[in-house]
Amino acid sequence: MKYRKRILALVLLATLAGAMTWLGGTTAGLRFLAARALPLLPVTLDPADIEGRLVGPVSLGRIEIAAPGLRGEIAGVYFDWRPAALLRQTVHVLELRIAAPRLELESTEAAPGDAAPGDAQPFSLPVTLILDRLAISDGAVRSDGEILVEDLDLELSGQASGRQLALHRLELQSSRGQIAGHARL
Repeated sequence: MKYRKRILALVLLATLAGAMTWLGGTTAGLRFLAARALPLLPVTLDPADIEGRLVGPVSLGRIEIAAPGLRGEIAGVYFDWRPAALLRQTVHVLELRIAAPRLELESTEAAPGDAAPGDAQPFSLPVTLILDRLAISDGAVRSDGEILVEDLDLELSGQASGRQLALHRLELQSSRGQIAGHARL
């Protein structure tokens, strides 16, 4: 009897390890997870437009966004990270590239009981976020049909933890001007 339980436990462990390897280490596993998660999000993305592995890197094709107060599209996203950093309560993003985001901010009515703009509570991140490189290229933002910014290019690196934010590098260029620098808040 003990022998059967050990064999069964070993088979279950091997099956679990195989499933986790498939989910995290293959494009098919990533698409399987995306097909289940995407209906819960305010975005439209064809799982066939997803390439890569959950453990990284990941490339996404065209994304449509439709959320209260925001709609738009993104031509593509590339994402690479270090999932093992989660063991240290850290999200370590090696690279996040966002191509041609076209966003439209829409006016929304405040719901009864919503906090006034000055009543926001302090925000504290529950994990450390390290961002080696964020690049947004050829972005545009409109609000109720009016152009707020276009030809937006952003390069950023930094980290955040709790209530602290450090921008190691910031370079922003757009139709409205440019800025470069670093900051610690």
